[in-house]
Amino acid sequence: MKMNGRTFHSKQIHCIFLLLLTFYHGCYGTAKYFNDQETLEEENLEWMTNINNDIELSKLFIPGTHDSLALYGGPAAKCQSWNLETQLKAGVRYFDLRVWNIFNRPTKMILTHGLVIQFKLLSSVFQDMVQFLTKYESETILIRIKPELWHKKDVKANTLTLLSTLKYQKYVYPPLKGQSPAESPKMKDVRGKIVFLKLNDAFDFGIPYTTTHKSGEHKVADIEDKFNMVLGYINTQMTSNDKTTDIDEQTEEDQDLILTYSSGTGWPIGRPLSTPKKIAKDINNQLAKNLNELSTTTVLHGILAMDFPGPDLIKIVIDFNKPHLVDKPGTSNGKRSLKRGQA
Repeated sequence: MKMNGRTFHSKQIHCIFLLLLTFYHGCYGTAKYFNDQETLEEENLEWMTNINNDIELSKLFIPGTHDSLALYGGPAAKCQSWNLETQLKAGVRYFDLRVWNIFNRPTKMILTHGLVIQFKLLSSVFQDMVQFLTKYESETILIRIKPELWHKKDVKANTLTLLSTLKYQKYVYPPLKGQSPAESPKMKDVRGKIVFLKLNDAFDFGIPYTTTHKSGEHKVADIEDKFNMVLGYINTQMTSNDKTTDIDEQTEEDQDLILTYSSGTGWPIGRPLSTPKKIAKDINNQLAKNLNELSTTTVLHGILAMDFPGPDLIKIVIDFNKPHLVDKPGTSNGKRSLKRGQA
């Protein structure tokens, strides 16, 4: 073959083709650690299936989202692109719900981000979650409800009334009535259930947890500083001493459920270009790189709540739970769900 007066042999053509193919995949086949699309290409549906039943929930490393249903309101308010159903399919298992008790009626409580209503009733959120758990009974969903704006003190009572009205009592942990719950439940206690996290005086129902977040840390002046802060929390407060899964050797500190947010915004401090989306795009890519480096030597535990997470970042978080898997003869769901795109 001749080109511009030069003769190219088949081996040279083959090498050129391989170089072009490598370039193509480098540009277009990159992993998705950040996502701003409504659709989902790769699912992590049943990743909890083969988790050891005797492992405490706090020992898992759980992918979550911050302001989980903030889908509307423009660049300043939008924190996610996937709706609730899609996030569940992507493998997200922690949801940060901001609830406005706007008419002080259980059936009218609505999701919001500040003053920006998100067009999703809390009753609809519970219905979607129960529908998912009915289909995938091995899974567990964790939620934290934060009352917003007015009638905040009535949100807890209205929520519990709503769950009873919907006849969802059996899907709730801690139980609405009856036996005393464990403050650090095991997987066998919470499969197929919605686990509430107790938000001190704001929503005094659920299991206790510890947050690494300090007041004002959501305000981001410098993205690199924000990332280093998040990485510091992961390295110091979400890291197990070694790769042992011996439940008898867990300390009380190990049993605490830790919650870390990687999200942030520059709007409150006059940086309108530092939107939640812009910050997430930078931080998610750095998170993926550093988590991949930690994955060979470290066991992480707790909840990592993110803005705009991509399926590959969620998968990295999920894969930290491989030491907690138990092989069950005749079942393949747990292993299958750890491979993207299979359900």
